[in-house]
Amino acid sequence: MGEDDFIYWQDVLDDIAAGRRASLACPFCQAVGLKIDTKPTGVVRIECTACKHFLEGRFPAGAGGEP
Repeated sequence: MGEDDFIYWQDVLDDIAAGRRASLACPFCQAVGLKIDTKPTGVVRIECTACKHFLEGRFPAGAGGEP
């Protein structure tokens, strides 16, 4: 994933951090309903079920990435 991808995902990350998870839209295809999975290792994966673009990483505690 390139650095530019993080720019596209920024609005989604801001919405998650603010607790607005109900109608998240993919920054690439605008499909609503992103899948957010938290793995036991603490890694969070945000994925579009339509176009399969994703962002994966560790987020600070309290940043809204927890389910």
